[in-house]
Amino acid sequence: ELLIRAINIIVTEKKINRLKVSFVGGAITNSDKKYLFGLKNLIRGNNLQNFVDFVGVVPHKDIASLYNSADLSVNLCPTGGMDKAVLESMLCGLPVIVLNKTFSEILGQYYSKLMLNNDSAEELSAKILTMMKISSHEISLIGSELRLVAEKTHNLCNLIEKIIKFFK
Repeated sequence: ELLIRAINIIVTEKKINRLKVSFVGGAITNSDKKYLFGLKNLIRGNNLQNFVDFVGVVPHKDIASLYNSADLSVNLCPTGGMDKAVLESMLCGLPVIVLNKTFSEILGQYYSKLMLNNDSAEELSAKILTMMKISSHEISLIGSELRLVAEKTHNLCNLIEKIIKFFK
């Protein structure tokens, strides 16, 4: 809902229509299905059908190509554990705007561009617009640096070391 409200600001208030948002994942529970229905109504109610798409479930083998076809990933999961979708985005060299404060240190120098301070549609739309305005070279640079950080801090060798330390 937050992303849809941010897209509405970008399209209606900022008059920018060169964007496409794809929601990836499926509705499993009845609660999920009810929420999805509400999101689709919000999209229709704001006339955003041309800007938002629901991709549905994507097999894991196809996730990398999905990330590689995108310019930006937005993950609005609340603070808690590390959402693997954020790490997957980063490992594909894709900048990711996040709400989850667990990623604060990982974002490093890009914290101010990519970390939301709160669940504000205005703040999210401003961050998306900032990313839309920077050059493709800078986007690539940000993505490359985030990939290196994700590879360094969340690789299999580090995980094994953490597991071993935990059991010692």
